[in-house]
Amino acid sequence: MQLQLIDILIFLAFLVTVVTVGIVTSRHEKDSEGYFLAGRGLPWWLIGLSLIAANISTEQFVGMSGNAADRIGLAIASYEWLAAITLVLVAFFFLPYFLRAGLYTIPEFLEQRFNRATRGGWPFTAAFRRNGRCPSGRWRTRGARRSNCWS
Repeated sequence: MQLQLIDILIFLAFLVTVVTVGIVTSRHEKDSEGYFLAGRGLPWWLIGLSLIAANISTEQFVGMSGNAADRIGLAIASYEWLAAITLVLVAFFFLPYFLRAGLYTIPEFLEQRFNRATRGGWPFTAAFRRNGRCPSGRWRTRGARRSNCWS
């Protein structure tokens, strides 16, 4: 399967649209608090929906469903139950500290805790974390068969 011209054009149009909306939206905000926290004007249920939406990816729709149907069964749901517990713990213990300190993103925290160079290295760390893994979340190993990684 190869990319056709229409595929590339649709992708580029989507990319330009997302960047344009981000730039236009950010011009109306005065600081990072207004941009990342919507000026603290959102209701609790919308914030909860955004947390869930940000946490869902192809891994949940394809990888976890495939693992559940193939060999693991309902036990794969424990992964998401633990994530829900973790989000509650973060909300009660870590979030108040971050908000008091005026931190709204992980790179801001890294800069305050360590230095500006650490903040600059965050994108590379995040890219390696996602690109070095299989869709199922397991690490790829040199010489691994395709069936080991993509099953």
